[in-house]
Amino acid sequence: MSMMVSMSLTMPSLKVDYYQSTCLSAETIGCYAFVLLDSTLGNPAEKDSPVNNPSLRVGGISYKVPSGRRDGKVSREEEPIQNFPPPNINAQQLDQRFAQKGLSLDEMVTLSGAHSVGRPSTVGIVRNNTRQGETWAYKFAAAMVKMGCVDLLTRSSQDEIRKNCRFVN
Repeated sequence: MSMMVSMSLTMPSLKVDYYQSTCLSAETIGCYAFVLLDSTLGNPAEKDSPVNNPSLRVGGISYKVPSGRRDGKVSREEEPIQNFPPPNINAQQLDQRFAQKGLSLDEMVTLSGAHSVGRPSTVGIVRNNTRQGETWAYKFAAAMVKMGCVDLLTRSSQDEIRKNCRFVN
């Protein structure tokens, strides 16, 4: 299923078409540069983490992402392991991990694809999502945009706008 979901949710300093006047292809590429940094000798990059690789192959839903994020100067293979919830935690712990990032139970279930969350309070959300594909797609896009603003980098000595997504300037 492929659909365009237009988002009205915006975060400070981010907007759709942010790069329209400086780099037209940036909006269509839609890359997260921290994931694109190449590994260097002694520093395996985040994109090479076995935990992260499956998440880079998402498809089927198309939506506009507010842009203008700054790029980090460091990418470490262990960061996904530290930030993604491990597969062996229970639903309450999973809910807490998402809440720590400012995401709701509904957003957690939507983003998780309802993978056997197993909590009675999630059953209604799961059923609603499976019955209403277009509604789920909108909720998924909104949750992805919101998640894209977690730990947002905004103009500090720790970030930059890269000239080449694969390398630090």
